[in-house]
Amino acid sequence: MEFSGTKPDVIVLCINYHDEMPYIRNTMHALTGLTDADIKKETDMNAKKKILSIGNKKWKSKDVENWDNLMEEYAPGLYDNYRAVGEKEAIEQVKQLQPEIIMMTNRTKGVLELLTKIKQIHPEGAVFVTLADAVDDEQAAMDEFKARGAYKCYSNPLSVDTLVHDMYVALNME
Repeated sequence: MEFSGTKPDVIVLCINYHDEMPYIRNTMHALTGLTDADIKKETDMNAKKKILSIGNKKWKSKDVENWDNLMEEYAPGLYDNYRAVGEKEAIEQVKQLQPEIIMMTNRTKGVLELLTKIKQIHPEGAVFVTLADAVDDEQAAMDEFKARGAYKCYSNPLSVDTLVHDMYVALNME
């Protein structure tokens, strides 16, 4: 039996309780032929993805609301948004959350060093960098970010359609 695509509600329920209730796991294996690896993959695909946005100062509540609403509009129910201020908090959040997506700008203090540290701690995280401040050589700056592990770099103005599409690609969801 194959379950790529839409699954019946009972299977989703079983996936959610798979680890907590062994009898559900055994029943699910018997009914579907899915292995533990298949079930973990389905569970991971259905879990909300974490976005960590890193900045130099605390976000204004209106900016937080705008970003959260934007992500919900473009990708309903897909992302949980988190924020970190400064290098120390960013490193702590990366270690704790293991976010799938990490957002930062070239305004972030010590951004190149921070990017290097993040990739050492959490190499699986897809780091997206926006060149919010003008630079002399935009392509050279983007090349440096990519050399340090950035998944994608953007210049302003940033297209939300492009960003959301690239996030889907980074998560192997497209």
